[in-house]
Amino acid sequence: MFPLLLRDSIFSLAHRQLLTDARFLNSVRMFCSKKTDEQTSPSSSVDIASDASYVPRRHRKRQTDSFHSTHSRSVARTSDYENQGTLQVKGMLDDMIINSDKDKGFVETFSSDVDDNQKSKEHEKHSQIIRPEIDPETKSFTFFPGQGSQFVGMGKQLLPFPGVKGLYDHASEILKYDLLKLCLYGPKSELDKTIHCQPAVFVTSVAAFERLKEENFQGIENTVATAGYSVGEFAAMVFAGMMSFEDALSVVKVRAQAMQRASEETPSGMMTVFCFWGTKLNLATEAAKQYCKEQHHIEDPVCRIASYLFPEVKVIAGHEEALDFIEKNKKDFGIRSCKRIPVSGAFHTPLMDSARKPVSNALRRIEIHRPKFPILSNVTSNRLQNNANFHKTVVNQLVRPVKWEQIMSTLFTRDKNKSAFPYTYECGPGNQLGIFLDKMNNKAFKNYRNIQV
Repeated sequence: MFPLLLRDSIFSLAHRQLLTDARFLNSVRMFCSKKTDEQTSPSSSVDIASDASYVPRRHRKRQTDSFHSTHSRSVARTSDYENQGTLQVKGMLDDMIINSDKDKGFVETFSSDVDDNQKSKEHEKHSQIIRPEIDPETKSFTFFPGQGSQFVGMGKQLLPFPGVKGLYDHASEILKYDLLKLCLYGPKSELDKTIHCQPAVFVTSVAAFERLKEENFQGIENTVATAGYSVGEFAAMVFAGMMSFEDALSVVKVRAQAMQRASEETPSGMMTVFCFWGTKLNLATEAAKQYCKEQHHIEDPVCRIASYLFPEVKVIAGHEEALDFIEKNKKDFGIRSCKRIPVSGAFHTPLMDSARKPVSNALRRIEIHRPKFPILSNVTSNRLQNNANFHKTVVNQLVRPVKWEQIMSTLFTRDKNKSAFPYTYECGPGNQLGIFLDKMNNKAFKNYRNIQV
């Protein structure tokens, strides 16, 4: 599968970083002891809407006796491979597992760090701001999608509404090409390019809340929080009055061009990963980077989580070689399936670093206002505020993971005795954010509405 030297390097990595996680070490042992000529089955493409599932188990207390019973079953299932590992590696792993037993109350968490939220006190304070003591069903949240939601024909259903045609015309003047024509007629290959699809999704999303304003003005008036996925965050900022449409589009234009250039610098991509409970996604990304160093001589390989969608489903991004490695060896890391995303680069990773300066300069040329209601940041999952950290936070979105799962947790987590939820509107092409919400909280999804474009 890959050389013994690489497997030893992966073991060394596990030794340094995760000494106290006994079950993790056991998975490393099984991984390192597999036959090097074992063939893995090709990955299958799956659709988020039909194949993803939600298992609402974030943390579990594991006592050592429970671990030993699990370990025994694992060994029984993998007896064919036990004798293939080196005695040195097996012996060192045994010592590490024995030492980890000394921690009688260790906590096992899902490897993708789904609970990377603010501390409980900050979360409680934040929740009180967003969820005041009023009837939730009289309030609403409004979300805006990101790149990948575009489709040829989007915007057609919005044209009958006042101001929409003028919005597209004004955008075309800023962009220097006919945006409405591209949205309505394509071709798809041009619309899907980063330099085109980001402005297209942004403008169509802003146009969608013009339709929402016309059909359900109360839904806008009752908004208590908003968020946008990736480039959708700029539509959320316009919606909240934090920046003008013209200013936001000028930044989105620069952002799209800078990200396109960054994508062309290095062969890279993104991939949706469907996991089980206990999938070792962090091990997979670290092993992929080690593989890139050893086999492809990439000096500083990138492979990391780029987006937290919902429990058990993440997006990883990085060098093409790293994604190929994970796709081919997914079973070794407990990954259920993988699906490549048709984008031109590894967005929300350090491979977008060269795009930071142009976007930062564009942001400093526009006027920022205090938002009318909270905007939850992709980078922090906290409120995005017009303060000294604003520019840094927005620019860092280019190279940091999108914490959409954490944002949804902030907005929709309820006490057991509270079951009511606000109305949720998705303004923009597609309904992917609604799918994510359904997977996380199907009760909240009952009040979800998609604004058709």
